[in-house]
Amino acid sequence: MEGGGAVIGQTYVAKTAPADGYTVMLFTSSAINNSILKKVNYSYKDFKPIIMVNPDAEIVCVPVKNSKFKTMKEFIEYAQQNYVLVSTPGHSSGHHIRAMNMARLMNLKFKYLHNGSAAVQVQQLMGGHCDVAFMTVSEADGAIAGGSAIALGVMSNERVATIPDVPTFKELGYDGWVDGASRGFAIRADTPDPIYNYIVEEFRKIAISERFTKKMKDGGMIYAADTPAEFQRYIDFTADAITALKDVLLGPAK
Repeated sequence: MEGGGAVIGQTYVAKTAPADGYTVMLFTSSAINNSILKKVNYSYKDFKPIIMVNPDAEIVCVPVKNSKFKTMKEFIEYAQQNYVLVSTPGHSSGHHIRAMNMARLMNLKFKYLHNGSAAVQVQQLMGGHCDVAFMTVSEADGAIAGGSAIALGVMSNERVATIPDVPTFKELGYDGWVDGASRGFAIRADTPDPIYNYIVEEFRKIAISERFTKKMKDGGMIYAADTPAEFQRYIDFTADAITALKDVLLGPAK
Protein backbone atom coordinates (compact mmCIF):
# COMPACT_ATOMS: atom_id res chain seq x y z
CA MET A 1 0.00 0.00 0.00
CA GLU A 2 1.75 3.13 -1.25
CA GLY A 3 1.40 6.86 -0.67
CA GLY A 4 2.19 9.69 1.70
CA GLY A 5 5.73 8.57 2.42
CA ALA A 6 4.31 5.30 3.80
CA VAL A 7 1.77 7.12 6.01
CA ILE A 8 -1.23 5.56 4.22
CA GLY A 9 -0.02 2.01 4.71
CA GLN A 10 1.11 2.61 8.27
CA THR A 11 -2.22 4.20 9.17
CA TYR A 12 -4.10 1.26 7.67
CA VAL A 13 -2.13 -1.32 9.65
CA ALA A 14 -2.28 0.66 12.90
CA LYS A 15 -5.92 1.74 12.79
CA THR A 16 -7.95 -0.19 10.22
CA ALA A 17 -6.59 -3.68 9.58
CA PRO A 18 -8.01 -6.31 11.96
CA ALA A 19 -5.61 -7.48 14.66
CA ASP A 20 -5.98 -11.06 13.46
CA GLY A 21 -2.49 -11.73 12.12
CA TYR A 22 -3.41 -11.58 8.44
CA THR A 23 -1.93 -8.12 7.87
CA VAL A 24 1.77 -7.50 8.48
CA MET A 25 3.80 -4.44 7.58
CA LEU A 26 7.27 -3.84 6.22
CA PHE A 27 8.71 -1.79 9.08
CA THR A 28 11.42 0.80 8.40
CA SER A 29 12.48 3.91 10.27
CA SER A 30 9.78 5.81 8.34
CA ALA A 31 7.21 4.37 10.76
CA ILE A 32 9.11 6.09 13.57
CA ASN A 33 9.91 9.31 11.70
CA ASN A 34 6.35 9.76 10.45
CA SER A 35 4.72 9.22 13.83
CA ILE A 36 7.01 11.72 15.57
CA LEU A 37 7.59 14.36 12.89
CA LYS A 38 4.28 14.35 10.98
CA LYS A 39 0.68 14.98 11.96
CA VAL A 40 -0.61 11.41 11.91
CA ASN A 41 -3.08 9.56 14.12
CA TYR A 42 -0.80 6.67 15.05
CA SER A 43 2.39 6.06 17.00
CA TYR A 44 5.32 3.78 16.26
CA LYS A 45 4.24 2.07 19.49
CA ASP A 46 1.10 0.89 17.67
CA PHE A 47 3.30 -1.71 15.95
CA LYS A 48 4.92 -4.79 17.45
CA PRO A 49 8.14 -6.00 15.79
CA ILE A 50 8.21 -9.51 14.33
CA ILE A 51 11.72 -9.79 12.91
CA MET A 52 14.47 -7.66 11.38
CA VAL A 53 15.80 -9.19 8.16
CA ASN A 54 17.88 -6.44 6.55
CA PRO A 55 20.11 -4.47 8.96
CA ASP A 56 21.72 -1.91 6.64
CA ALA A 57 24.18 -0.31 9.04
CA GLU A 58 25.29 3.31 8.96
CA ILE A 59 28.92 4.08 8.16
CA VAL A 60 31.02 7.22 8.34
CA CYS A 61 33.02 7.73 5.13
CA VAL A 62 35.83 10.14 4.26
CA PRO A 63 37.54 11.03 0.96
CA VAL A 64 40.39 8.84 -0.25
CA LYS A 65 42.58 11.86 -1.00
CA ASN A 66 43.47 14.71 1.33
CA SER A 67 41.19 13.66 4.18
CA LYS A 68 41.78 15.35 7.51
CA PHE A 69 41.07 12.04 9.21
CA LYS A 70 42.59 8.58 9.01
CA THR A 71 40.75 7.13 12.01
CA MET A 72 37.46 7.57 13.83
CA LYS A 73 39.34 8.87 16.86
CA GLU A 74 40.95 11.62 14.78
CA PHE A 75 37.59 12.55 13.29
CA ILE A 76 35.79 12.75 16.64
CA GLU A 77 38.55 14.67 18.39
CA TYR A 78 38.76 17.17 15.52
CA ALA A 79 34.97 17.60 15.31
CA GLN A 80 34.75 18.29 19.04
CA GLN A 81 36.84 21.42 18.45
CA ASN A 82 36.18 22.39 14.82
CA TYR A 83 33.28 22.42 12.40
CA VAL A 84 33.12 19.51 9.96
CA LEU A 85 31.11 19.53 6.71
CA VAL A 86 28.89 16.44 6.59
CA SER A 87 27.22 15.18 3.41
CA THR A 88 23.71 13.66 3.70
CA PRO A 89 21.10 12.77 1.06
CA GLY A 90 18.64 15.31 2.47
CA HIS A 91 17.33 17.28 5.44
CA SER A 92 15.51 15.04 7.94
CA SER A 93 16.67 11.92 6.10
CA GLY A 94 17.74 8.97 8.21
CA HIS A 95 21.37 9.83 7.55
CA HIS A 96 20.85 13.43 8.64
CA ILE A 97 19.15 12.26 11.83
CA ARG A 98 21.91 9.77 12.62
CA ALA A 99 24.59 12.43 12.04
CA MET A 100 22.72 14.90 14.24
CA ASN A 101 22.32 12.29 16.95
CA MET A 102 26.03 11.50 16.88
CA ALA A 103 26.82 15.21 17.10
CA ARG A 104 24.39 15.59 20.01
CA LEU A 105 25.74 12.68 22.05
CA MET A 106 29.44 13.21 21.31
CA ASN A 107 29.44 17.04 21.35
CA LEU A 108 30.55 17.31 17.73
CA LYS A 109 30.36 20.40 15.51
CA PHE A 110 28.68 19.56 12.21
CA LYS A 111 27.57 21.65 9.27
CA TYR A 112 25.49 19.87 6.65
CA LEU A 113 25.59 19.58 2.89
CA HIS A 114 22.26 18.07 1.81
CA ASN A 115 21.77 16.56 -1.64
CA GLY A 116 19.57 14.09 -3.48
CA SER A 117 21.26 10.70 -3.34
CA ALA A 118 24.08 8.46 -2.18
CA ALA A 119 25.62 8.69 -5.67
CA VAL A 120 25.98 12.44 -5.22
CA GLN A 121 27.52 11.87 -1.79
CA VAL A 122 30.23 9.69 -3.36
CA GLN A 123 30.89 12.39 -5.95
CA GLN A 124 31.19 14.96 -3.17
CA LEU A 125 33.68 12.75 -1.35
CA MET A 126 35.74 12.16 -4.49
CA GLY A 127 35.76 15.87 -5.30
CA GLY A 128 36.69 16.92 -1.79
CA HIS A 129 33.48 18.93 -1.40
CA CYS A 130 32.77 17.53 2.08
CA ASP A 131 34.77 16.23 5.02
CA VAL A 132 32.64 13.16 5.74
CA ALA A 133 29.51 11.44 4.46
CA PHE A 134 26.95 9.44 6.43
CA MET A 135 25.72 6.50 4.34
CA THR A 136 24.54 2.92 4.74
CA VAL A 137 26.61 -0.12 3.86
CA SER A 138 24.51 -0.95 0.78
CA GLU A 139 24.99 2.58 -0.52
CA ALA A 140 28.72 2.82 0.10
CA ASP A 141 30.29 -0.64 -0.09
CA GLY A 142 30.80 -0.38 -3.86
CA ALA A 143 32.53 2.99 -3.52
CA ILE A 144 34.69 1.65 -0.70
CA ALA A 145 35.65 -1.48 -2.66
CA GLY A 146 36.33 0.63 -5.75
CA GLY A 147 38.62 2.99 -3.89
CA SER A 148 36.34 6.03 -4.09
CA ALA A 149 35.78 6.34 -0.33
CA ILE A 150 37.21 5.17 2.99
CA ALA A 151 35.01 4.06 5.88
CA LEU A 152 36.14 4.98 9.39
CA GLY A 153 33.59 2.85 11.23
CA VAL A 154 30.30 1.00 10.92
CA MET A 155 27.34 1.15 13.34
CA SER A 156 26.72 -2.60 13.63
CA ASN A 157 27.09 -5.32 16.23
CA GLU A 158 29.62 -7.18 14.11
CA ARG A 159 31.77 -6.42 11.10
CA VAL A 160 29.90 -6.52 7.80
CA ALA A 161 30.85 -9.22 5.29
CA THR A 162 30.96 -6.85 2.30
CA ILE A 163 33.39 -4.49 4.09
CA PRO A 164 35.25 -6.82 6.48
CA ASP A 165 38.15 -4.44 7.10
CA VAL A 166 35.93 -1.70 8.53
CA PRO A 167 35.77 -1.81 12.35
CA THR A 168 32.55 -1.42 14.29
CA PHE A 169 32.00 1.57 16.56
CA LYS A 170 32.12 -0.84 19.50
CA GLU A 171 35.55 -2.12 18.47
CA LEU A 172 36.71 1.48 18.33
CA GLY A 173 35.57 2.11 21.90
CA TYR A 174 32.17 3.69 21.19
CA ASP A 175 29.70 1.22 22.68
CA GLY A 176 25.96 1.32 22.06
CA TRP A 177 26.18 2.60 18.49
CA VAL A 178 24.09 0.21 16.40
CA ASP A 179 22.07 2.13 13.85
CA GLY A 180 21.16 2.32 10.18
CA ALA A 181 18.32 1.86 7.71
CA SER A 182 17.18 -1.46 9.15
CA ARG A 183 14.19 -3.21 7.59
CA GLY A 184 11.92 -5.85 9.00
CA PHE A 185 8.31 -6.80 9.63
CA ALA A 186 5.80 -5.71 12.25
CA ILE A 187 2.17 -6.23 13.18
CA ARG A 188 -0.49 -4.36 15.11
CA ALA A 189 0.57 -4.05 18.74
CA ASP A 190 -2.80 -5.30 20.00
CA THR A 191 -2.58 -8.59 18.11
CA PRO A 192 -3.34 -11.40 20.61
CA ASP A 193 -0.19 -13.07 21.96
CA PRO A 194 -0.94 -16.59 20.64
CA ILE A 195 -1.30 -15.22 17.10
CA TYR A 196 1.71 -12.93 17.46
CA ASN A 197 3.95 -15.69 18.82
CA TYR A 198 2.94 -18.03 15.99
CA ILE A 199 3.78 -15.37 13.37
CA VAL A 200 7.15 -14.65 15.00
CA GLU A 201 8.03 -18.34 14.88
CA GLU A 202 6.95 -18.78 11.25
CA PHE A 203 8.76 -15.65 10.04
CA ARG A 204 11.92 -16.80 11.79
CA LYS A 205 11.75 -20.18 10.03
CA ILE A 206 11.60 -18.36 6.70
CA ALA A 207 14.38 -15.91 7.60
CA ILE A 208 16.87 -18.65 8.48
CA SER A 209 15.90 -20.92 5.60
CA GLU A 210 18.45 -21.71 2.91
CA ARG A 211 16.17 -20.37 0.18
CA PHE A 212 15.71 -16.97 1.85
CA THR A 213 19.34 -16.47 2.82
CA LYS A 214 20.43 -17.41 -0.71
CA LYS A 215 18.01 -14.89 -2.21
CA MET A 216 19.38 -12.18 0.07
CA LYS A 217 22.99 -13.06 -0.74
CA ASP A 218 22.30 -13.26 -4.47
CA GLY A 219 20.69 -9.84 -4.29
CA GLY A 220 23.75 -8.40 -2.57
CA MET A 221 21.73 -7.63 0.55
CA ILE A 222 22.79 -7.84 4.17
CA TYR A 223 20.53 -10.26 5.99
CA ALA A 224 19.75 -11.22 9.56
CA ALA A 225 17.10 -12.88 11.66
CA ASP A 226 17.03 -10.55 14.64
CA THR A 227 14.59 -11.34 17.42
CA PRO A 228 11.69 -9.03 18.31
CA ALA A 229 13.66 -7.85 21.36
CA GLU A 230 16.70 -6.98 19.22
CA PHE A 231 14.49 -5.20 16.71
CA GLN A 232 12.76 -3.31 19.54
CA ARG A 233 16.11 -2.00 20.82
CA TYR A 234 16.77 -0.50 17.38
CA ILE A 235 13.29 1.05 17.34
CA ASP A 236 13.70 2.56 20.81
CA PHE A 237 17.18 3.93 20.01
CA THR A 238 15.90 5.56 16.81
CA ALA A 239 12.77 6.95 18.46
CA ASP A 240 14.78 8.46 21.32
CA ALA A 241 17.09 10.18 18.83
CA ILE A 242 14.27 11.61 16.70
CA THR A 243 12.34 12.79 19.76
CA ALA A 244 15.41 14.57 21.12
CA LEU A 245 15.99 16.25 17.74
CA LYS A 246 12.35 16.98 16.89
CA ASP A 247 12.43 20.75 17.44
CA VAL A 248 15.56 21.13 15.33
CA LEU A 249 14.27 18.88 12.55
CA LEU A 250 10.97 20.77 12.34
CA GLY A 251 12.71 24.14 12.42
CA PRO A 252 14.51 25.93 9.57
CA ALA A 253 16.63 23.60 7.41
CA LYS A 254 20.27 23.42 8.49
